[in-house]
Amino acid sequence: MIAIDIRELNYLKLLHPICMYFLNNNIPYTIVHYGMPRGDKEYNRSSVEKINKSDPRILAGARNVFSYNNDSELLRIVKDNNIKKFVGLEIYLNYNKILKSFKSMGTKVYSIQYFTDSVWSATADYYSKIDSVYFTSDFLMRKSIEYSGAKFDKDRHKFLGSPLYDQLEGVGKENNILVMLPNIRAEYVSMFFKSTDRFMKIIDGLSKKGNLIFKTRKKQWLPAELKKYSADIIFDSDHMYPSSIVNAFSKSCAVAMFYSSSVYESVMADKYVINIEAPLIYRKFNVNHINEYFSKENGSLYNFPDVVDFVSQDKIISGDFSVKELDSTKLAKWKDKFMGKCEFNSAELISKDILL
Repeated sequence: MIAIDIRELNYLKLLHPICMYFLNNNIPYTIVHYGMPRGDKEYNRSSVEKINKSDPRILAGARNVFSYNNDSELLRIVKDNNIKKFVGLEIYLNYNKILKSFKSMGTKVYSIQYFTDSVWSATADYYSKIDSVYFTSDFLMRKSIEYSGAKFDKDRHKFLGSPLYDQLEGVGKENNILVMLPNIRAEYVSMFFKSTDRFMKIIDGLSKKGNLIFKTRKKQWLPAELKKYSADIIFDSDHMYPSSIVNAFSKSCAVAMFYSSSVYESVMADKYVINIEAPLIYRKFNVNHINEYFSKENGSLYNFPDVVDFVSQDKIISGDFSVKELDSTKLAKWKDKFMGKCEFNSAELISKDILL
């Protein structure tokens, strides 16, 4: 039996299409979900009510549905129900401490990457234990394996795209700039921008180039002054699929961000990206060891002229930048270098790989 682990509600952005593939192909699966609130994130509690609000077919089509409140309960469910394949997101962040217990029960573990936090903190030991890790880009896979000191194993470490990319095929376009607000709390503002006033000058500089819409989460810092610049503010909702990012991209022609990992989704949605300078010292990992990933050099992931342009905060404030039309030739080169071969069928490819 295959278990799909919905630890947080927002994981449905990627797990929903996996469930639907199994459901549409008459492949039995069990849902396990975390039933307790976790911190102050609005989407943390994966209750039956909230999963059903996102899409009732996920639970209705499952062979069994089990709620757990801690690791011990989860392991008991896996053991008692003879779960042989456990599918989840960010296994290193969530379950690295109990990987041995999964293995002792003969359960294979499959991890779908969503964030970049785990790939910069995962150890070589982890990458040798997990049965399959599905990375969000070929470049990120190679860099994270290198960073951890692990030995690459083509049977364990795989790039098959992301179920999030599948949702971006043919996404629409409107004449707005989408601003991906930084994933920070108020106490980090001075570290990023020196002051709220300076941040608002950056927003003012962007607004002079076009209408702005914002993408953020309820837990993130959101200064009240932003509202006067905004045509729309898009939050995550209880409806996790399609992802709210699809709606945001459909309303934009370009994206402004601060080293966001959403650079992959942005480029897959064929949006020109302005990457605004932001310090990386708040990160828990040693950015000096992964300089190639965050490099400011021309031709790098976050500074690839006419596709993803790196712009300093001062230039944004002074207006010394432009919003460009995406260059299709250079776009293809960015995808070849930093994404790898990727179509819009990742959920199917990952599902089939799990079933092997």
